[in-house]
Amino acid sequence: MNYVSLKEFIDVKEAGNLSQFLNYKKIFPKITHETDDFYHFAKMFYCKNQHLSDVDGWFLGTDLTVIPDFDILLFLDSFILNIDLKCQITNDDLTNYVSKKFKQQSRIFRVLNKTVYNFVFVVEDNSLYHFDPSTEIFSTYSFEDLFQLILSSNILFENKIEQLTPSEFLINPWKDKDDFIHQRYWLSNTQQTISDSIICSGIYGVTGEAGTGKTLIACDVM
Repeated sequence: MNYVSLKEFIDVKEAGNLSQFLNYKKIFPKITHETDDFYHFAKMFYCKNQHLSDVDGWFLGTDLTVIPDFDILLFLDSFILNIDLKCQITNDDLTNYVSKKFKQQSRIFRVLNKTVYNFVFVVEDNSLYHFDPSTEIFSTYSFEDLFQLILSSNILFENKIEQLTPSEFLINPWKDKDDFIHQRYWLSNTQQTISDSIICSGIYGVTGEAGTGKTLIACDVM
């Protein structure tokens, strides 16, 4: 998958050449409206930072298939920007859906051993929210501050997540003790759901064939 710049994306979208552009770049978003959402994000970014020439290095629709896909990623020396796109959203959606998605994605970022900044852009009112994983609170964030954040580090122009191989995030808790202790491992959606359910309350039994992750879930809960 190739990266795009904000300005070129705006230009090809407004020229009516987006389909050809996406095919050329080998970008195939799972949800068709995500390209429209990214266009609105790019326009808003420039509306609030009119002195800009361009910002390059954005990756759209990164999908490892085993966890929720990443709508927008920007990789920098010091951190990664992870931006979720929404046409519209309620406070309940932020709390129950988007925060859960960010938490599922966080394991992959731990594999990379990189700081991540999670944001949600809502097209309906052109609003940007920052998600704080330590408090699980969403707070409004300005596009001017987002630009200053990007300026604080160098853009890398490579998709570190797309470069991962399964052996790098499928961790055996007995063979890869250090990686497991530092939570540099991945749970499938089913495993994550089971782990979350056990943490809440009650008595649970987990069954499955050898190698399906029963021990991994138990260790994750502990």
